[in-house]
Amino acid sequence: MHPALALRQLVPSLKGEFHRADTRIKLWGVRGFIPVPGPSTVRYGGNTTCVEVRADGEIIVVDAGSGIRFLGMHLSEEFGERPIRLTLLISHTHWDHIQGLPFFQPAYESKNQIRVLGHEGARAGLAAIIAGQMETPFFPLSMVDLPSNITINELNEMEFSIESACALDVRKPPWHLRRLSALHLRGLDQLFPG
Repeated sequence: MHPALALRQLVPSLKGEFHRADTRIKLWGVRGFIPVPGPSTVRYGGNTTCVEVRADGEIIVVDAGSGIRFLGMHLSEEFGERPIRLTLLISHTHWDHIQGLPFFQPAYESKNQIRVLGHEGARAGLAAIIAGQMETPFFPLSMVDLPSNITINELNEMEFSIESACALDVRKPPWHLRRLSALHLRGLDQLFPG
């Protein structure tokens, strides 16, 4: 199934949210390549990929495209002085899937814990790719300057769990020629069509 069809089936209303029992999914960004604001993108949004999943009391964020900036502002307002603890899954390291991380407000607060998971494998590794976009001359702060507790772990296994949330497994979608992934949350048919 093509990614756009999978998302349309997951979120039939296309209003950006999906609720099921104790699982909530919100789409903060759905575009590929570059953010495109303006009247022509009002219906589906103009931000690049970022999906928030709330399941079993956990906050799971899929990808850090430009939509993560708005998610970060929302989380900071929601949590106030309370610490934010979340897991960020990077489906792949194309720039449109990581470009928003330097603008993620919770990364600038020392009380917060952000666990980043993904598989880069082909080049320098996940941590180097993510940190690379925040090096001089591209950005005024480096990853080490961010006060939050950020840990980056390269995934070697294709199945893993996040605290109390259901296990996820990573699969290569049959429609995709490259080594990209689809994320499946047990109990939901398909969470994220890489």
